[in-house]
Amino acid sequence: MSVADTTRFGIADYVVFAIMLAISAAIGLYFACSGKKQKSTREFLMADRSMPVIPVAMSMFASFMSAISILGIPAEVYTYGTMYSWSILAYIPAVFLSSHLYIPVFYNLQLTSVYEYLELRFNRPTRMFGAFCYILQMVLYMSIVLYAPSLAVSAVTGMNTWVSVLSIGVVCTFYTALGGMKAVMWTDTLQALIMFMGMLAVLIQGFKTLGWSQVWQDAADSGRTDLFTKKAFDPNPLVRHTAWNLVIGGAIYWTGTYGTNQAQVQRALSVPSLKKAKIAYLLNLPGLLLIIACGIIAGLIIYSYFRMCDPIANGRLTASDQLYPLFVMEVLGHLHGLPGLIVAAVASGALSTISSGLNSLSAVVLTDLVQPLRAQPIPDSRAAIISKVIAASLGVVCILMTFVVSALGSVLQSATTLYGTCGGVILGVFTLGMFFPCANSKGAFTGMLVSLGVTLWIGLGAQFNKPYVYKYPISTDGCPLTNMTINTTDTILGNLSTPLPEPTTTLSVEELVAQSQTGFKAIYSLSYQWLATNALVICTLVGLVVSLITGGRSRESLNPKLITPLAKKFCCCMPYPVQRVLFCGVQFDDYEDEEEKNVELKVVNTLQEHEDEFDIKSA
Repeated sequence: MSVADTTRFGIADYVVFAIMLAISAAIGLYFACSGKKQKSTREFLMADRSMPVIPVAMSMFASFMSAISILGIPAEVYTYGTMYSWSILAYIPAVFLSSHLYIPVFYNLQLTSVYEYLELRFNRPTRMFGAFCYILQMVLYMSIVLYAPSLAVSAVTGMNTWVSVLSIGVVCTFYTALGGMKAVMWTDTLQALIMFMGMLAVLIQGFKTLGWSQVWQDAADSGRTDLFTKKAFDPNPLVRHTAWNLVIGGAIYWTGTYGTNQAQVQRALSVPSLKKAKIAYLLNLPGLLLIIACGIIAGLIIYSYFRMCDPIANGRLTASDQLYPLFVMEVLGHLHGLPGLIVAAVASGALSTISSGLNSLSAVVLTDLVQPLRAQPIPDSRAAIISKVIAASLGVVCILMTFVVSALGSVLQSATTLYGTCGGVILGVFTLGMFFPCANSKGAFTGMLVSLGVTLWIGLGAQFNKPYVYKYPISTDGCPLTNMTINTTDTILGNLSTPLPEPTTTLSVEELVAQSQTGFKAIYSLSYQWLATNALVICTLVGLVVSLITGGRSRESLNPKLITPLAKKFCCCMPYPVQRVLFCGVQFDDYEDEEEKNVELKVVNTLQEHEDEFDIKSA
């Protein structure tokens, strides 16, 4: 039996899907025609720095919980077990470190693009290099986010791949270019709700069909409940997933995403105060953890459902990222309109990521590439128009890139590796600038260059020298004997796994793993979870060494707003002479962050109100 024999999309499903797209487009039109009508860059790119906390928090987790995550996490659990659950613990320190160490620096400087910081702290070439890395990172990633889920869904539902790509791409470009940051964040809020509704529908129907006890028992019997086994705490950095690399490596990866990624920082800067930015980060955390947990549970449900007849092994599917939509069509297909909601949830994940990317890229291209090349400042009204044109143009580029990546196959996985690599390099140069006052421009540029080269070599090399990765056993005992073929095509998404197919050999699992990690191959066996950490460490260390060799930088002339005042924040109870030593020569005496200024201003206003009230009563 092929996928064609399963329930296909009906009229009700297409209607639900179309309604979601129509509402997203309508939100863009509303913000294009209301208020100041997006006539300034402050409003178009920064939402007038007046966004409420709730939509900002919803937008933060929706932006990077893309369709790849919605499809990829269940596929990961189905194939490799629940080890990925350790990654939930990575988000907590990542959100804390981002909101308390990196975001205050950007907020106090009131920047539009985070790469403006690199010119203020180092020089223009460093800024340009950082901006180039980000543009390359996001254009490739957005193309994958648009194409891969469309391909996976179309293979199961019957929806044409290019209809899905064009409808999502065009609608996303439309509302982002017209409505700006406000439209992006309010549509993200809607799309986050749709994602939750879709995931909950799958969980509820899955438990109704199978029961929780059955789901857990099936997972335990197959060995997939491997959270606290000995291998979970293996310190070997070459092991694909362990508690150590998922928590520590994941925390560094997500610190880069939340602390220095333009799309996330731009959201933090769109609220009225630093305090509200920190609250938005805190409120984003429960939604983030919930959507990850739902994906993990969905993977266990899908395994329990297909445990006796693996649809990939019997030829019904060609990739593990198609498991989620196939399960939806088989279990929920009889409920007209509900599969449309689930696919709308997957599409919402793509929309939120792409719209965030387009808006942030518009800010980076305008602020870091266009304006610095102009001898005279661009009038703000004209800059707003240019921003819209850039957003629309990049949307077209993203759609066109999907036609390219559709023909490249395994290069998709290489592009996903590039995303993590660039993120680590960018985090490294910002860490170098904010935490080490002695670092200079020569060290920063050299650190970025070496870090990018080494990490790309390891990451891309692993795509062509794939280590052996153990997969949990599957069964076809319950499959019909007709039309059964063996298919071990790897997932096209590649963000969670890129293993070799199970080989036909008499060697044990331990021998196969050791064989793939011998000699020079061991470098390529480094867990992908350590790539961002690798990039961060190399960039920081090389940057420091080169800075010290070339004379470092004078701390006394350094603007204290460019440095994260660790001693001021965490050693405030120490004697002042000790703090002075820890300040590393930076003049923090007159330093006040935006939050402290706001507190003082509120105190002054309160005192003034009391004085006015007293004067009135006296009169």
